[in-house]
Amino acid sequence: IYVSPSTPLISVKKGTAISNGIPFQVTKADLSDQKPFISDIDPADPTPGSFVTIYGAHFGVAGVVYLSKTKGATCVYGDDTDGCVELELPTEPCAHTWTDTQIIAEIDGSFDDFDTYYVTVERADNHLKSDGTLDVLSVQKGAPKPSICGLSPSQGPAPLPADHLGLTFVGKYFTATPILYFWNGTQPYSTTTEETDDLDGGAWIGWNGSGDTRWQVDGTETEIVSSIAYAGNQSMPLGKWPISIKANNIKGNSVAYLVTDCRVQDQNNPPVQGWQCCTEGRDTGSWKSFCEGEERESGYVWRFTTAIFPLDPYVLTQCDQKNWYDDFAYDGNINPSPIPSSEWEESEPMCLNAQVQVVFNMGIKGNTIPDNVFVYACGTEKDISCDYADSELLPNLDLMLEPGGNDPALVIKKGLLGDTPNFVPNTWYRVLLTTGVTSVSPDISTTATSTSPLRITRPLPKKEQDKFEKGTVAFYYDFHTGTGFCSLNSAFITPKEKEVNRLGLLMDKWYPDQPFYYYLK
Repeated sequence: IYVSPSTPLISVKKGTAISNGIPFQVTKADLSDQKPFISDIDPADPTPGSFVTIYGAHFGVAGVVYLSKTKGATCVYGDDTDGCVELELPTEPCAHTWTDTQIIAEIDGSFDDFDTYYVTVERADNHLKSDGTLDVLSVQKGAPKPSICGLSPSQGPAPLPADHLGLTFVGKYFTATPILYFWNGTQPYSTTTEETDDLDGGAWIGWNGSGDTRWQVDGTETEIVSSIAYAGNQSMPLGKWPISIKANNIKGNSVAYLVTDCRVQDQNNPPVQGWQCCTEGRDTGSWKSFCEGEERESGYVWRFTTAIFPLDPYVLTQCDQKNWYDDFAYDGNINPSPIPSSEWEESEPMCLNAQVQVVFNMGIKGNTIPDNVFVYACGTEKDISCDYADSELLPNLDLMLEPGGNDPALVIKKGLLGDTPNFVPNTWYRVLLTTGVTSVSPDISTTATSTSPLRITRPLPKKEQDKFEKGTVAFYYDFHTGTGFCSLNSAFITPKEKEVNRLGLLMDKWYPDQPFYYYLK
């Protein structure tokens, strides 16, 4: 039975009785009579000059994206009196910025009416619009965010096979050291969930080009060539998933990549050695090192030693950020590391007398520190740029290793009270620790000792490491100075409580001849 596009009532007839009717929409075969539907907006807090990605369905032929402070506003194209803002679509070299399921629009660089707006999409072929009653974004004041406007190819295998040229991302504000984040499909994607918004959480795989022979960032910082990330047993699974970007610790927008079925690819040459194409279960169609539900054989592996197993030293990344402003909840036993750093959630331009410090997971040999810890001044531009010249080294580092039980701190540059600066105003700095830093030698027998180099947990990107000639970087971080000075507002005393077996002065176990004293000044 042919039914023309309409909304007929569907009823059930039994004998002579007929049920009530339920509306059923019959659409055109090409869905050209459907109104747009928005499922997600990324990011929901764009800044002027940034791109924003709108996900959904039935966007049809490229039309218009409207912003309005009024819920369900009636926006008319070209009408300057309707109170709606019409967003522009990025031009060349951006491509395919309007598809049936994804739109990439631009917040104009001169936009200054910062507020929350309802988003409406109008398709050009039938002039139908989305509701404009639920989908919102909040335009924030700030510098433009890293923005992607093009991905080529936008579909294919994941991970990429050996002969693939790589994915090419086009956009702006990528900086020289961006990080791409690939959705690993471990949960449903939605920009409204905390797990999705946290790029460093378990739902994403970060990729900064380390070990990637395809990785390139062009000199204009507007194009990236990359492989598709994989880690452990995870990569992008079968289906359409987002790839997001972060630069200078600022999250930008995302673009969708359609992962094709591995069963139509060359299964004799997996993209990663030891992986297989899953043909059954939840992982069907995806490359994995092992597939969900498959039967596996296992054995037992163990090790033993006649002494002790060596422990690797590494730099701790810790800071009780969520309780910064709660004196009762703040954990004073967490010694912040690294500081100061632009990676912390509420980081601001650092004061000129700030203290530079990292904390280790175990004891460190003090004599390995002076030749393996460096601080470089790296320019005054918007993005950090280091050439690692000796003339840019910060002189007179303090390099004081403070005892702290299991987690000793290294004060690289001591914070100063008053108005004596440690740093130059409005300048980027990069702190580097190489693998030449080693742990304290533990006694492993009566005649032997062993040390371990600093574990590589945050290496420099390959191009940066090639420029740095003083060793292999195990850990680095950046910060940017402002123009002011820090002053002491409050202090925590640790330990907060101490049980002693006698009354009297509390002695420092590291300096037995000296009692503990606390000075505030």
